[in-house]
Amino acid sequence: MPLDSKSSTVIEGIQDDEPNKEILFFGRNLNQIPCFKESFLYGLLAGVGGGLMTFTATSRVSKATNTAVFTFTGFVLMYWFYCRHNLARNRFNVAQTQQAFEMLQKRGDINIVDNNDTNYQTKG
Repeated sequence: MPLDSKSSTVIEGIQDDEPNKEILFFGRNLNQIPCFKESFLYGLLAGVGGGLMTFTATSRVSKATNTAVFTFTGFVLMYWFYCRHNLARNRFNVAQTQQAFEMLQKRGDINIVDNNDTNYQTKG
């Protein structure tokens, strides 16, 4: 099926209209908190899924609701800590790499050049 103007507008409509829109909660902008959006989206999906599966298996609304809430809470916390751990590890690796490049540049073993410049040299 070829892409036409109608399908491209549908795809554009799915994307965020205002990526810099502020969502304030107790004076903090939630869009600036790393891992917040992903954690809550995965938690919501897991909570709804867990609640529906429990309701389908037991037909008890109260048990399904409790399962949904506990599953939501558990997934939000687990993914939050997982995401924050990865973020901290990536920041640490970037800092180490930057420090190594600075040390090599001070020793003269490497020259930092422009990306478009193809005439670069490294000492071996």
